[in-house]
Amino acid sequence: MKKNFLLIAIGIWICFIFYNSLQNADSSSQSSGWALNLVLNIFSKLNISVDPITTHLLIRKFAHIFEYFVLAILFTLYFSLLNMSDMYRLIYSISLPGIVAIIDEIIQSYVPGRAGLMSDVLIDMIGVVLGVGLVILIIRIKTKRQQKS
Repeated sequence: MKKNFLLIAIGIWICFIFYNSLQNADSSSQSSGWALNLVLNIFSKLNISVDPITTHLLIRKFAHIFEYFVLAILFTLYFSLLNMSDMYRLIYSISLPGIVAIIDEIIQSYVPGRAGLMSDVLIDMIGVVLGVGLVILIIRIKTKRQQKS
């Protein structure tokens, strides 16, 4: 049951990622505009001056990290339920989101005003490594606690 739920969640999350990639440049900028306004308002209230263009770029790159952080968590949880070696779990948990990231950038290269960038794949992989690392850390802590009991 958990496996099926995770497979559905993975499929939905990949669709969400690809949906975001299919947005043209204007729509994509508007989508992240609310986050930019929120951050700029917070910094303004703290009397901190920031460059809106740089801040917007950072928000967009953080969105890449977040999307792939979640995807990697879902894949890692799924593979943790399968009967395979830890090495294969790790390889699949990193490589499959990596393949999705490459496909994602290929999709973007065909969308008006967007570009498929290898640098974005590398940014996506930061999220993947963080997501996989978090799940592995939690599983190890949980296992050690169970061994002590």
